[in-house]
Amino acid sequence: MLTEKTNSRFISLRLVKKSDIMRIGYACIAVGVEGANQRACIKKNASSDKLAELIEHNLNALETIIDYNAANKIFLFRISSGLIPFGSSHVNRIPWQKIFKSKFQTIGKKILDYKMRVSMHPGQYTVLNSPNSDTVKNAVEDLRYHSKVLDCLGVPGSHKIIMHIGGIYGDKKNAIKRFIKNYYLLDENIRKRMVVENDDKCYNINEVLTIGKIIKAPVVFDNLHNEINYFDKSKSELYWINKCGKTWNRQKDGIQKIHYSQQDPNNKKGAHSQTIDVEKFSEFYKLLNRKNIDIMLEVKDKNNSAIKCIERINQS
Repeated sequence: MLTEKTNSRFISLRLVKKSDIMRIGYACIAVGVEGANQRACIKKNASSDKLAELIEHNLNALETIIDYNAANKIFLFRISSGLIPFGSSHVNRIPWQKIFKSKFQTIGKKILDYKMRVSMHPGQYTVLNSPNSDTVKNAVEDLRYHSKVLDCLGVPGSHKIIMHIGGIYGDKKNAIKRFIKNYYLLDENIRKRMVVENDDKCYNINEVLTIGKIIKAPVVFDNLHNEINYFDKSKSELYWINKCGKTWNRQKDGIQKIHYSQQDPNNKKGAHSQTIDVEKFSEFYKLLNRKNIDIMLEVKDKNNSAIKCIERINQS
């Protein structure tokens, strides 16, 4: 738990010198960090005043997380899609980009000064390859919202939006064609941030690599998804990681990014573990045999596992 004394350290921590090496991070929630919780509301309570109050709170929480991360040498972070409540919906009509412009700029400057990399990952209902045109329209609006958040922060195109391909809908071939077609409905400033990821049910890493090549988008390799929904068991994780690495253009996309998680032994397939087994992670890290890669941990204890893994590789 952070204290007032701990928080005061953040004021002077404005620039973290960091060479171009591996970053390890976590997603959305900073566990046990005072002032880092985000808030939301239900639709019927989403008045303009309420939304403005929530956005102000959530941006303050994000700033707290960014400072906490820097203080703990965590330079990779996924921003919650709920940062702006109803951000892609007509329910939220307030000009939040203008109202909170100064706050976004302050947070964005810190991200850049800390040499931190942030990303966003729309949820399961943001589906570009749906046969339902309204679903596709909503997906486009949601991706536009995510892009606006990153644009407001003033971070470059190496700060990404991660996307799954979507469903199969009884015909995978046509579902892939729809994804590719609808991808080009997106504004160019959205496409420059887009990366695609293999999932644990529908689209394996080989299929996503094929799609990524067609749309010229980088591919994120997810190790747990690959364990469950594999293409070729004879191919190692390192083989696929290196294949995905070739889809990343260093100049415009930044260094390659991957997702790492471990199976919860007491839950269904694909459920993330409560914490990262550091010994297993250390084996994975040694397998990579390089440091010019970013690893997003998907784990329930979030920042706590990130700190453990960072400490371990710093001992290597």
